[in-house]
Amino acid sequence: MNEGITPELGMIRSGTERMDRQIYLDFRFYENAKEVHRFLKDAMGFPEYYGMNLDALYDVLTDPCGDTTLTYKTSGKVFERGFIGVFKDAAMDNPRFHVAEA
Repeated sequence: MNEGITPELGMIRSGTERMDRQIYLDFRFYENAKEVHRFLKDAMGFPEYYGMNLDALYDVLTDPCGDTTLTYKTSGKVFERGFIGVFKDAAMDNPRFHVAEA
């Protein structure tokens, strides 16, 4: 059985056996960094105290929990570069977090 959360502009699926999460982030649908942080917080279940900034994002992505694959689609917006850098850095430092470009 798969559990799914489908926010308006993204999705997450969790498998029941290993709690693998697959998240799709399409930057084309977001106007600013705050909207992306809000989506990631909801989709990935970040704690209430999540600081909604790139340093806080790195911290939660490098905290080992279930296997997570985040696939993103770029749009050329300036703010997405910071997110992509954090995704790649976190993937290098957390063997359970994987990132790919769509």
